[in-house]
Amino acid sequence: MESFVIETFLDGVKEDTVKVPLALAKLALRPFLNQLNSEQAEMMDTAIKAKDFEGLIFECEEHDSGEKVVFSIL
Repeated sequence: MESFVIETFLDGVKEDTVKVPLALAKLALRPFLNQLNSEQAEMMDTAIKAKDFEGLIFECEEHDSGEKVVFSIL
């Protein structure tokens, strides 16, 4: 079963990992996609809907605080 994975890092060290079945992620991400700019939202939406996609979708890093969030499909 494919999973939508969210990993958080602080100063390069993995802090948390959340795995959600992809079907559930499709429903849960709708409100979140509205918070992104149109290019980012379209990229994430396309990857989630693709039947054969696997890998990194989106990575967001805050350089000042050393925080990073990675979204992927595994």
